[in-house]
Amino acid sequence: KPTELKEIRSPLNIDKLWRFSAGSGDDELLLNLTPVFSGDFIYTADAEGEINAIEKSTGDEVWSVDLDERISAGLGIDSQHLYYVTFQGELVCLDVTNGSERWRKALTSEAVSSPVSNGTIVAVQTIDGKLFAFNVSQGIQKWRYDSVGPILSLRGTASPLLTKDRTIASFANGQMLAIDNQNGFPIWKVDVGVPQGRTELERLVDADGNILNDAGIIYAVAYQGKMVAIDSYSGREVWNK
Repeated sequence: KPTELKEIRSPLNIDKLWRFSAGSGDDELLLNLTPVFSGDFIYTADAEGEINAIEKSTGDEVWSVDLDERISAGLGIDSQHLYYVTFQGELVCLDVTNGSERWRKALTSEAVSSPVSNGTIVAVQTIDGKLFAFNVSQGIQKWRYDSVGPILSLRGTASPLLTKDRTIASFANGQMLAIDNQNGFPIWKVDVGVPQGRTELERLVDADGNILNDAGIIYAVAYQGKMVAIDSYSGREVWNK
C-alpha cells in the first residue's frame, strides 16, 4: 500500500513585489540573455533587440530601446556602458543611462557568451576560438588572442573572467589561459580537459562552463566531466576530479 501523502507546508512566505515583461526572450535559441544589475537598476535584452532598464525596487521602466537587429549574446555591463553582440558578429556599446549607441566593432564571427568589462577594457570571445579586448571609451582594439580549435567542438563558449590586470578564458581545445590586459601576452596556460578516445566525439573537451573565482582559486569544468581548481596568480593546479 502506498504511503499516505502528507500536506507540505512552506516555511517561507514569498510575496511578489512586481512583474515586468522583458520582450520575447531568447526565441528558443538557447542564448545567454540573462539580466544584469548595476546599482539600483536591472537591464534586460531579448533576441529581437529590445533592451530595457528597470528600477530594481519598483519594477518601473526607466528607458527602453528597440534595436533594428537581433542579439546573439549579452548583456555585459560596467558603471557607464552596456554591451551586446549581434548575429552579424558585431560588438556594440551603449550608454547605460539612456541606451544610446556609443560605438560598434566588427568581430570575426558571432559570439554566444556575454561580453565582460572591468571599466577599462571589454572582452568578448567568439565561437571561432578568438578572444578580443577593446578599450571601453572608444572601442579601439587593444589585442586579440587566437586559439587553435579542434576539428569538432560544441557550439558555445564561456564568458571570460576579467580582473584589473588579466583576462582568464577557456577554449574549445580544453585549455584555459590567463592573458595580460595590457599587451595580450599569455601569463599561464592550463589543460582543463585532455582529449582522449579514437573518435572526434569522444575527444570533445570544450571548456564552455562559466569560470568561477573564489578567494584566488579558479574553478572550471570541461565537457567530458573533468573539474579543476587552479591558483589564479600562478596557474598551478590545486586539484582535479
